[in-house]
Amino acid sequence: MIRLKHLHTYAGPNVYAVNPAIVVGLNTEPDDCVKAIDQFKLISRHFIRWSPAAFHGNACDESGIGDYLVSLAQWLLNDVRGFIRTAKCISTSTGTLLVLGYHDPDLSMLALRIAVRMFEHIDGTHPEKLGKTVNQFSALCRSRHPDYQATILMQAAYNLDIPVLSLIHGTRFWQYGWGSRSRIFMESLSNADGSIASILSENKLRSKAFFSSLGMPTPESRLVSSVADLPAAITQIGYPCALKPLDCGGGKGVTANLRTHDQVARALKAARQYSAGPLMLERFIQGEDHRLMAIDGQFMAAFRREPAHVVGDGARTIKQLIHALNENRSINMISSQYFRPIAFDQIIEDHLASQGIKPEDIPETGRRLSLRSNANLSTGGMAADVTAMVHPSLKAMVAQMADSAGFGAAGFDYITTDISQSPWESGGAFIEMNTTPGIDIAVNAGWHVTDIGTRILGNAVGRIPIDLHVVKQMPESLGSADAQIPARRFDAIVAGHELRVGEAVFRVEDNSPWAAVKAALRNKTIESLQIVCALEDILSHGLPVDRIARLTTDGVIIPADWMSVLTDCSGEITDEWKFKQHHELPD
Repeated sequence: MIRLKHLHTYAGPNVYAVNPAIVVGLNTEPDDCVKAIDQFKLISRHFIRWSPAAFHGNACDESGIGDYLVSLAQWLLNDVRGFIRTAKCISTSTGTLLVLGYHDPDLSMLALRIAVRMFEHIDGTHPEKLGKTVNQFSALCRSRHPDYQATILMQAAYNLDIPVLSLIHGTRFWQYGWGSRSRIFMESLSNADGSIASILSENKLRSKAFFSSLGMPTPESRLVSSVADLPAAITQIGYPCALKPLDCGGGKGVTANLRTHDQVARALKAARQYSAGPLMLERFIQGEDHRLMAIDGQFMAAFRREPAHVVGDGARTIKQLIHALNENRSINMISSQYFRPIAFDQIIEDHLASQGIKPEDIPETGRRLSLRSNANLSTGGMAADVTAMVHPSLKAMVAQMADSAGFGAAGFDYITTDISQSPWESGGAFIEMNTTPGIDIAVNAGWHVTDIGTRILGNAVGRIPIDLHVVKQMPESLGSADAQIPARRFDAIVAGHELRVGEAVFRVEDNSPWAAVKAALRNKTIESLQIVCALEDILSHGLPVDRIARLTTDGVIIPADWMSVLTDCSGEITDEWKFKQHHELPD
C-alpha cells in the first residue's frame, strides 16, 4: 500500500525546486516494488497520452515508484490545460520526497492521490472507473488551470525568462512581467486592448459597421430570427449566402455557401443549437478564409484556414475516416499542435448532402471531401502561414483598423480568392474581427511558441529590480511617523502585510504567502521594489520572487541549503541594511 503525506507548500523558489511546489512524503511496501513495473505498463496502455520514461528491468525501488507517480501526476495536471514544469522524486536521509509544481496546490495534491489510485487499481476488472476519475479531474483542470492560449504565452514567457503570476486567483486573468513592466492577459485579450475595441468586436454586425465606417470592404447582410424572415432577407442578399449567429465565436453555428431556401432553413435550425439570439444572413464571398493578425497597431502575420476534410482510401466510409482522423487529434492541444477533434454533427451531414454524399459512402482513393463550409480551427480546420504573400494594401488596412479601434492584439477574418491581390482586385472582404485572435493558429501553422509569444507579449514586458532584506526584527509599520516616504512615487517597499508606494500605504488582508509582495508586483505604477522579511517567512513559504537584484542579510544566519537558493537567485549580496537609511530611495 502506498502512502502520501503532505509536508510543505512553497509559494516560491525553495531548497527542492526553483518554482512554487508542493513537497510530499512517499512510503511504499515491498509488494509495491515487486509489482510496480507491471502496474505502470498497464497504466501506459490504458492512458496512452501518458508517456513515461522507459521501463528498465522488472522491478522498481521506492525511488523508481516515486519517479513514475510524479510523472503520472504531472501528466494529469497538464493533459487538458496546464503548464506544470516541476515534477521529481528526491531520495533523502529521512525518506523519499515527491516534488510537484502547481497552479493550484490542492489540485496538484489531488493529482498525486489519483496517480496512487491508478497504480493500485489499474489491474482491476473495471478500469473504466479510473477513466471516469481522470475525466472528472480533467474537468477540474479546465476550470482552475490556464486555458490553452495562456499556456502558449506561459511557454513563451518561460523561454524568454519573463515571470508569470495569477492576477486574481481562480480566474483566467494572468499577468506577465512585474509592476511597470507587466501586461495582463485573458487568453490573448490584454489590458493593452481598449474597451471600444472589445465592444466593437463582440458583435459581428457592429464589426461590419466599423469596417464600412472606414471604407473597408465587407459583404452585405440582414438580420433574421425565424424561417418566416428568410424570403425577404434572401431577396435582398441573394444566393449564395451564409448564415451565422451574432453572439458566437469559433465558427459555432456557421454555415456558408447556401444556395437554396431549404439549405438556408436547415442552416437556421442548426444555428439555433448554439444561439437563441438574432442570426445574420450574409452575402457569401468566394475564396479562402484568412486570419490577418495585428499587434500593437502593426500587421504581424496572415494564416489561411482550411476547413476540416477527409481523404478517401477506397475502403472506409466517411464516418470511419473522421473517426480515424480524430484518433490523432488529442484533447491535449499542445501535443496535437492544436488540431481539434472533428465533432460529427448535423452541420457535417448537411454539408455532405449539399455535395450529394452520405456519411456511409466510401469515397474513392485520393478524393478529398470537405466536411464543413467554415474553416475555424475550433471545428477541426487547419492553418497555413501565408504572411509572405499578403498584398501591401491589405497589411496597411489591417494596421490602420487595429490602430483606429484601439486593439492591442487583433485578428481580422478576411476572405479572398487571392491574398496577393488587393480587395479591389480580388473581390475580397472583411468578415469580422476579434480581440482574442486565437494565437493557437500560429502554432498550428508551424510557428514556435516563443516566436508567437514574443510578438504577443512585446518587448516592454519583463522584470523590475527587486531588493530583498532578511532582517532580525521587522519594522513596526510602514505608515509610522518615523518611516520616511520613498523619494520617488514609483518606488515601493513591502514589509509583512504592508505595502508602501510613494505616499500611499496599503495593508493587504489576504493571508496567503507573500500576498503583499504579489500586490506590489501587480501594481503597474511600481518601477522598483524592496522586500523586508524575516528568515522564518522564507523557510515557511520559499522565496517571494525568483530574481533578486540585491540581497542583504542584516547579520541573520541563514541555513546553508537556503543560502544556496538565495545565492542562485541574487545578484549583489551584502550584510548590512538599516530600515530608515535604505528606505530613503535615490532618484
